[in-house]
Amino acid sequence: MHGAIIADALRIPWKGVRFSPAFDDEKWYDFAESMDVKLMLHDLPFMSMNKMSYGKLLENSYKE
Repeated sequence: MHGAIIADALRIPWKGVRFSPAFDDEKWYDFAESMDVKLMLHDLPFMSMNKMSYGKLLENSYKE
């Protein structure tokens, strides 16, 4: 989303994409509404269709 905010400020066209089953659409719609932007989110292929458990997320975040 930070890239979209910067692109919008610089008047560079951008597209919103979903890249995970855990994607939080609400933040994107909140941003779009505040900027009066019509938002259409596009789905990218997910690496995993299942949400990862919190234990696995923590384990992966501490791997080197």
